[in-house]
Amino acid sequence: MVGEYWGRNAMFGIAPLAGERTYWFSVHASDLAEPIDAEAAFAQAAERFTRAAPAVRELLANGAADTVPTRLWTTLPMSRYVNGRYVVIGDAAHAMMPNLGRGACSAIVDAATLAAAMNRGQGLSRWEARRVPATQLARLGSGALMRLAVQRLA
Repeated sequence: MVGEYWGRNAMFGIAPLAGERTYWFSVHASDLAEPIDAEAAFAQAAERFTRAAPAVRELLANGAADTVPTRLWTTLPMSRYVNGRYVVIGDAAHAMMPNLGRGACSAIVDAATLAAAMNRGQGLSRWEARRVPATQLARLGSGALMRLAVQRLA
């Protein structure tokens, strides 16, 4: 099973992992307090998605084993990732919604391009000038796609 399932005010994503495990996420309104109880989060998702696509219902019918609930967090827009000798990269600079599948990739590219810039003796400002527009655009795009995915349909 793999896919992203959009519904009224909710979304569900499924991706296979090694060892016959599955990564899944649900996006829906939740009143669960921190720290999030895994059983309660699973039960809430199962209740919210009772009329979802068959793949979603099948996954949720298998129980809450190994469920690790987390909230989705994003960052506010940032115009700079460098302050003196300090640099922020990855989610600290541009945390985004999972829709584009770009969060981890962007973090890896941040690290690789920063290392390359340092090895070539380029200044941090040059690296920042290339990375900020691309990553902030991806952050905005992921948020726009999330809003579209969970909009209330008539």
